[in-house]
Amino acid sequence: MTSPTLPPYFNLDPKKAASKLPDPIQTSRFAKAAALCGKGREDLARRGYAPDGEKRLRKFSTWEITRYL
Repeated sequence: MTSPTLPPYFNLDPKKAASKLPDPIQTSRFAKAAALCGKGREDLARRGYAPDGEKRLRKFSTWEITRYL
C-alpha cells in the first residue's frame, strides 16, 4: 500500500508566503474608487442615462420641436 501524497500547499512556509503579500488596502483607496464611480455616474446622468440604465430624453420645448420641422 502506498502512502498518500500530500498536496503542494502542505509545503508552504506561512512567513515566507506572508512576506510576498502586498500591503493591506487602506480606506483611502476605497474612497478613491468611490469618487471615480461617482464621476462615472455623473457622466452617465449628464448624457441622459437614468440609474436603471434606460436612456431618458429631456423634455423639449415647443419652439425646439417646431424649429426643425
